Amino acid sequence: MKHKVYLSLGSNLGNKAENLRLTKNEIELQIGRIINTGGIYETEPWGFENEHWFLNTVIEIETDYNALEVLKICLQIEENMGRIRDASQSGYTARIIDIDLLFFDNEIINLPELSVPHPHIQSRNFVLYPLAEIAENYIHPKLNMPIKVLLEKSKDDTQIKKINP
Repeated sequence: MKHKVYLSLGSNLGNKAENLRLTKNEIELQIGRIINTGGIYETEPWGFENEHWFLNTVIEIETDYNALEVLKICLQIEENMGRIRDASQSGYTARIIDIDLLFFDNEIINLPELSVPHPHIQSRNFVLYPLAEIAENYIHPKLNMPIKVLLEKSKDDTQIKKINP
C-alpha cells in the first residue's frame, strides 16, 4: 500500500540549495517518489540565533515504508549528508540538512522517537508557506483545520522570503 507523506527540508550550512537538491534525490532513491514540491523559502533561523539563514521547502512523497522506517531512512540521509547531532547541545542548531516528517497519511503517531503530525507545524511559517502551496486543503488530523487556515492563523513573525517557485 502506498502512503502519502509530507516532509519538510531545511538547510543553513554549506551550499544550501545543493543540499536540498541532493536530499530530494536521496529521498527519491531511498524512500519513494516525489509527487509535489513547494517553493523554496529563505528564512531566518527559528528557535535560535544564527547568522546563516535557512533555505526551506516541503515535499510530498509516496512510499511503501511505514512511518518509523521513513524516519530511520531520513535520519540516515541526514547523517550521510554530514549532519552532526550533538546530544550535549540543547535546542536548535545550524545544520547542513534537516528532514522533518510532517504528516504520514492521516495518522496520529505518538512514540518517544516520533510524533506525527509534527508538533510545531502550525507555528512555523517556513513549513506552512511551502506546504500550503502543495496541500492548502489538507486537513491537519489533530487540529482539524486545513493548512491554508493554519497559515492564516499563524503567529510566527520570523522573516521569510520566497526565492524559487
